[in-house]
Amino acid sequence: MGRRWPDRRKPVPANIQWWSIQTVSDDLPSLTAAIVILTGITGATLRNVVMDAVGVRRDDVRGFVMGVASHALSTARAFRISEDAGAYSGLGMAMNGTMSAFVRPVLLPFLGGWLT
Repeated sequence: MGRRWPDRRKPVPANIQWWSIQTVSDDLPSLTAAIVILTGITGATLRNVVMDAVGVRRDDVRGFVMGVASHALSTARAFRISEDAGAYSGLGMAMNGTMSAFVRPVLLPFLGGWLT
């Protein structure tokens, strides 16, 4: 499809989820926005069902997983569980963004043929 990958010398944009979904949705901004919003809503809604099924009981672990998986909306929900869950959710969200921004450009040359 003639996709241009970001310059490998610079970090990927801050909102990595948007860029990833936009790649999948073929640069349709409305579809991209819908997928990103749906991811957050799904994560915030199904958090208890999934974590209870897996056996996660600790607030810090629940918060971290929520922050990594469904970002800001789940971080807001995590603060309703406890302050620890909210803090770890923010940490998970920040670590996910940082790792995605700096590790992805390094891995992109190796995964580029597989992703196109």
